[in-house]
Amino acid sequence: IQGMDRDAGDFSRRVANTVGSVAPDLSGDSEEQAVAELMARLNQDRDAHTRQQGLAKLLGEQQEALETARKQEAEARAGLDALCREAGCSEPGGLEQAEQRSLELGEAKRQLARAEDHLREHSQGESFDAFSNEAMDLDPDQANAELNRLDQELEGLKTRHEDVVHAMGGQENELAQMDASARAADLAQEAQSVLAAMENDVERYARVCLADRLLATAVESFREKNQGPLLARSSELFARLTLGSFSGLRLEPGDKGEVLLGVRANNGQALPVSAMSDGSADQLYLAVRLAGLESYMASRGPMPFIVDDVLVNFDDDRAGAALDVLAELSTQTQVVFFTHHQHLMGLAKSRLPSDVIFSHSL
Repeated sequence: IQGMDRDAGDFSRRVANTVGSVAPDLSGDSEEQAVAELMARLNQDRDAHTRQQGLAKLLGEQQEALETARKQEAEARAGLDALCREAGCSEPGGLEQAEQRSLELGEAKRQLARAEDHLREHSQGESFDAFSNEAMDLDPDQANAELNRLDQELEGLKTRHEDVVHAMGGQENELAQMDASARAADLAQEAQSVLAAMENDVERYARVCLADRLLATAVESFREKNQGPLLARSSELFARLTLGSFSGLRLEPGDKGEVLLGVRANNGQALPVSAMSDGSADQLYLAVRLAGLESYMASRGPMPFIVDDVLVNFDDDRAGAALDVLAELSTQTQVVFFTHHQHLMGLAKSRLPSDVIFSHSL
């Protein structure tokens, strides 16, 4: 009993010391209550410690993941910077446009390679540069005239070839019906002559076909080279001549090639020449001719520009705009304007400086 009392006393002292050191707020509770509360608090602390360790571990993992992400971000930024330097853009936002430009450049190179291969097929062993220079020296108007002449000659050769083939067929049938006679020998000799003539015609036919292809290639090359600037200048002049009623011109594919259309300024509607008024059609024609003349003079020097009553279908406002354009052209070359409409002379004198216009009555 004394030992139990001693143990109980020791327990009471330890409880009191523990309460005094860790839970002074329990000093008024009984030993049993204090011990129960201390056990509850101990379990809570253990649970909190366990959660803290788990959170610390999770925090460490998150910090490692964050560090990894930062390294990956740095590597990605370095890669983007390298791509930007290679693409010649200042920020990553321009890479998409750079990629598009690269794709377009690749397609342009492929088209150029196909065009060069096509030209080499018809250069007859001549170097590409020499053949290109020779083709570019061709005058397009002369080339078109030569193409027309060759087409006519080719049609004649085709007709002659068909006649010869037909004649040979008839002679072969006649020979088949004859015995070996003098007439058969004569016909055989005549057939040989026809064959010899056919060989010459076939050789000339092949040369004409080759010349036709070469001229067509040269004309197409000239058109592709000059169409863009020529169309842009024609659009600008057409808009001026129509006083802004049309905003310009554009080409669209049609059943027989590209079709030139005028674009309405108010609604963007594209009209063919057949749908325009006579005045607008004349203004389109004048715009294209002036643009072609300017392009020609840029490479070959000035040449006179002579027109006869070209403003007959223009109202006074558009006629005034046309006179302004012709006055600007006169600073580059001589412009000769024939008319029997006296009011146009009065409009020109009232609109243009006196040192620009010189009138002569016939």
